[in-house]
This record gives sequence, structure tokens and C-alpha cells, in this order.
Amino acid sequence: MLRILLATSVLSLCLLSNPSLQRALATERQFEELCLVPIKDGQPTQEDFGASWRMVSKFVTFDGITRPILYPFNRPGVWTIDESDRFVPFGSMFPQNQLDDHFAHDPETGTVIGISSSDGVFVIRSGETAFTRIYEANDSPLRSPQSIIYVPRFKGFALSDPSGLYLLDRQLRLERLSLDGMRDPGNTFDLPELNSLILDRSNKVYLRDERGETALLATLEEWDFVVKTHLTEDGQINIKTYWNEFTVAPPIKGTAGRYSQADGADLVRQRPPRPPIPDMISGPTIWGRSFLQLPSGLWHEEDGIRVPIALPFDAADFPIVGVEEYPRQQTLIVFSLAGIYGMNKQGTWKEVPRSAGLVTRVTRGLGEMPDKRGLLIAGEDGLYLLVSAANTASTACLK
Repeated sequence: MLRILLATSVLSLCLLSNPSLQRALATERQFEELCLVPIKDGQPTQEDFGASWRMVSKFVTFDGITRPILYPFNRPGVWTIDESDRFVPFGSMFPQNQLDDHFAHDPETGTVIGISSSDGVFVIRSGETAFTRIYEANDSPLRSPQSIIYVPRFKGFALSDPSGLYLLDRQLRLERLSLDGMRDPGNTFDLPELNSLILDRSNKVYLRDERGETALLATLEEWDFVVKTHLTEDGQINIKTYWNEFTVAPPIKGTAGRYSQADGADLVRQRPPRPPIPDMISGPTIWGRSFLQLPSGLWHEEDGIRVPIALPFDAADFPIVGVEEYPRQQTLIVFSLAGIYGMNKQGTWKEVPRSAGLVTRVTRGLGEMPDKRGLLIAGEDGLYLLVSAANTASTACLK
């Protein structure tokens, strides 16, 4: 018996002193098992036409707010998943409409401001589970709030309304911001490198400087609108719209310190020709590798060369329906009609228990839960959380 114990100890020391084996053991520990947790009351009803993917058409989360905001496709109301992993109405009079509702988040305080053009301005703070109204839409001075962004240099929110542009500070006080004679600012975007705001108003895109003076940057097609903006490395203003993307040279300031109109600002920006349909579907970029997919296979791109990845299932019989990253575990998730599989950086695969038969051709990740509690997915018969088995009660996981 003593000899057996000595031999075991020597073997353990040899294993622990072997760098390759240490790395392998560390990798195995880091590659956590994933499991599926059914969402309580997460089964589709007649209002969802019996399809679980119709239960969530838009997924919104903010750091510090424990419940996601879930807008369904067909069923009325706005829903959430509470702390007991139950699918329940979000509650309160806001949010209520995925097209009309807009949000902005102060990352320093955790405060989230929500606006509705018909109901006004609402606030929810870190740790709270419901929004509270602070300004009505028919109140003075607001008429119909239409855009809200957090501006770090303001230490507050820029709020756009047909009656003007406002600063909503951290004490939730409204202050009118100067706007060079323009009344309705339209949708608002921040351009911090130039201490300026971008205003998208009636197919006209303006630059507003720190003094409130504006200059026309570009004219868009009718029904086109700005999606996001940023300053490029070479100092150009990049403007991405629903139909287009282009850059504009920052306007020149005259001797009085006022911006002039940008060159060609009056010319209507026509949408470019539609790009050709790619031969593969672009997937996530993880570990510095870009992944591509087809129903029949998975590839990653290295120096412009596509390298096929060996799969743990036969994609000819069980096609791939989606590929996503699970950020918390640094894991590549593959949804296949064979089930759900995770792959780590070293190329090791693990199947998620009980996922076979759960995936449909429209199964996808709907969004990552607050506090990284898991990835919400729509399965064959309802909603599930894809979670780390190590951080979940064993009784909660499908076995």
C-alpha cells in the first residue's frame, strides 16, 4: 500500500512539473462546461403563433440594470426575465414600443434615461427594476422627445425635442442648449474629438460646435437617416446612414470662429450600388480570427486564406444555422441541427448537454443577459439561458 501511495505521489509530481501537461490542464479548467437553463413561463403561446423566436424581437440591456428589456414580435407589452429566470412583463408605463422608445446610459453613475415621444422622459438607476417618469411629453418645455445620448464632456444627456436641444444633467434638471436659431435639432450624435454634436434633421446633417453654431455637412436622400458617426484616423467625419456611408472633411472655421458649410453639402448623397451577395456568411471575430460559415461548414480566415475547421458533427446531415461568440467564456458557439457546440481557442469542442433536438433553423442568440448571467436563446419549445455550468445550480441545468 505504501509503495502504491509513493508511486502515485511521484507520478503526480511528474505531471505537475511537466509544462505541457500543466498548460493542458489549465486549458481544460478554463474551458468551462456550458448548460441550458429553461426560462420559467418561457414557452410560446397563441399570441406568439407557437414560435419561441417570436417572443423576443429586440433585446436591450444596460450595466447595473439587472433585467433586460425584451420587445416581442406579436404579443402585447414589453417583457423581461427577472432574477428567478422567469419571463414576466417589464411593468410600469415605460418602456412600451420598440420603435418609439430610445435609451441612453451614463456609465459612471449607471443611470439610464428612456424617452417616448408620446409619454415623456423616464429614469431607472442601478439596482432598480422599473422606470420612473420625470418629464411628460406635453409638459413645458418638452413636446415630443425624439433623441437622447449621453455626452461625457457635458456630464449629462443631450436630449432632442421639436422645441429645441436640451441638457439633462445628473440631477435630472433640464437646461436649454443654444442652437444657432435652429429650433428642431432632429436626431443627435456625439463627435467628441471636435467637441461637437452631429444633428440629423429632415435629410440634412449638421455639425453643432461648442458655442451652439451649426454648419451643413451633407444632404441625404428622402427617407434616409444617420445611424452613427465617428472621426476617422485621418481626421475625416465618417457618417453611416441607413442606405449609405461616406466621409466629410471637417468644415473650416473662419476668423470669427464660425464653421463654414462643408464642400458639396447641398448635393444629395445617392446610395451606392448594392454590394454583391457574399459567398459565405461572416461570423464573429474572436482570438484575432475571423470566422465564416455556410450551412455545410465553418472556416476561419488567416492572411486572406480560408481554413476549414473540423466539426464534431456531420454538417451535411445536420446543417449549421448560426455561429456566435460567448464573450464571458471566450468560446465560439455553433448552433447546428445536431445541437449546440462550444469551441475554445485550442480548437477543442464540447457539446452542450440536452441541446440535440432543441435547435431549429431560426435558433439564435437573442442577447447576453445583464451581469453576464448567460446567453438567451430561442429553442424548439421555448426560451433558454446558455450558461456556465460551474456558476449554476446543478438542478437548474437540463440533464
